Amino acid sequence: MTMIPVLEHWNSDALLAMPFDQYQRYRVSAEAIFLLKQAAGASDQRWRILDVGGFFPPRNGVMPLQAFFPADETLVVDTAEYVGAGYQQADGTKLPFDDQAFDIVLSCDTLEHIPLEGRNSFLAELRRVASRAVFLAAPHNLTNVATAEAMLRDYLSQLQMHNPMLDEHVAYGLPQAALVEAWLAAEQLDYLAFESGYLPHWQLLMVLKHLLFRQNHRDAMHANFDALYNQRFYAYDQRGPGYRKIYLIATNGQLDSSLQALVERSLQPTPTDPASDLLSIVLPVLTSTAYDTVLFQQALTAQLEQFKHDQQAQSQQLAQMQQQLALQASNFDQMHDLERRLLDASVLAAQLEAEKRGVQAQLEYLHWQHSLVQQQLNRSLPQRIIDRLRQLWRKFR
Repeated sequence: MTMIPVLEHWNSDALLAMPFDQYQRYRVSAEAIFLLKQAAGASDQRWRILDVGGFFPPRNGVMPLQAFFPADETLVVDTAEYVGAGYQQADGTKLPFDDQAFDIVLSCDTLEHIPLEGRNSFLAELRRVASRAVFLAAPHNLTNVATAEAMLRDYLSQLQMHNPMLDEHVAYGLPQAALVEAWLAAEQLDYLAFESGYLPHWQLLMVLKHLLFRQNHRDAMHANFDALYNQRFYAYDQRGPGYRKIYLIATNGQLDSSLQALVERSLQPTPTDPASDLLSIVLPVLTSTAYDTVLFQQALTAQLEQFKHDQQAQSQQLAQMQQQLALQASNFDQMHDLERRLLDASVLAAQLEAEKRGVQAQLEYLHWQHSLVQQQLNRSLPQRIIDRLRQLWRKFR
């Protein structure tokens, strides 16, 4: 039996920190291409490798394809708008390349995001630009895959989260293996098919990964989580029942028998040891516990929001009371000023009244003087002469 290789850089810290689902599909593609090179006697050659639909925000400056194939000439095409080395924006159903422009063409977890009516055109384009082989990996409508995704979507809805990729799986429908294989038969292409991503583990890990999205410092936690799984369980989970189905398709001639090792590995018996069986019990319990934790967090969040709301309302009431007190203080100052003015007016009125009485007394005195003068003026002239003479008489006497 041909041994499937393990290259040293596949276990580097940078690659092991990749999301487990991504690491799985790119490492198995690297294993397949290594075997293809070995069978072609081209282990030291620099092959041209195209990844259709493989855009991922670069980590440490490189995308997954470049990280796994640093010694080859690589190019990623996708519909995303991005400017960077090793990337070109293009439609997978209309690739802007010449026939057989690349040695190998990869497509990992992209077919399920192509509308059903465009899938045959997509497959034809992959074949057209590949001179040696096509590596096609995607979740297919295999036993329990749709159910596992439905459970995951339901779990995410309980977390008030959603995964747009899973939404597209529903909108476009998971690929049917029978339809892919019918196309391969019609094109008379030699191929191998095998499963990857042991489904019970995939489902459990996806639950855990999305739970981690709610934690603080989640980037470091994700990297540690993925590195542990990728290092210890990758090879163990290359078996059925798998989450995805992989087709290794020869575009020129027949595939070498050594590549059968990939199929044989995927046919390993389903594990029956207690640790694996325990997963079937752990998953629902973990899901329920995680959901209860989320509900508790939501309740705490609601209480905190209510507390903030009440505090804000109390602050508004306090501000209103302060405004009222300020207004009352202003009114009190106005009343005090008015009282002072009234008192001043009373004092002034008393002063005026006293002055009035003084003026009246003066007027009465003047009136009396006037009366005397008037009486004197009213006396007869002879009488006044007599009175004057009497006065003179008294004086000289």
